[in-house]
Amino acid sequence: MKIRKYTAMNISHPELVRRLSKSGYEISDHLTPADCVLIHMIIGITGEVGELVDTLKRYLIYQQPLDLPNVVEELGDLEFFLEGLRQELGLTREQCHGFTILRPRSIQPTLAVLTRLSRSREVNRTRHHDI
Repeated sequence: MKIRKYTAMNISHPELVRRLSKSGYEISDHLTPADCVLIHMIIGITGEVGELVDTLKRYLIYQQPLDLPNVVEELGDLEFFLEGLRQELGLTREQCHGFTILRPRSIQPTLAVLTRLSRSREVNRTRHHDI
């Protein structure tokens, strides 16, 4: 891993960040509209998980009453972003649930399907980028 190499060189943390981080131009240069949707969904998921964690932290750590309506709201918001992510990746909720439930017995066929979806997405990404 690159970080270990730099740590062995006694490089400062700010210099490590300068050397390893990508500029906004490097990142945005290759993004497609589909990539932007994925970014939106991922950021939405992390935001909603954070809100859910905060609600449960107040209940579990600070012994405040459980705000169940807020838990339901955050779970609903989380489902929204999860569905958006699945749609953008061409997956269904059932496929994802089936993968979790059936993993030990049927992981290879499911992985083959996911590999084909991933390759298809890369082809589409290349096509969108060329437009």
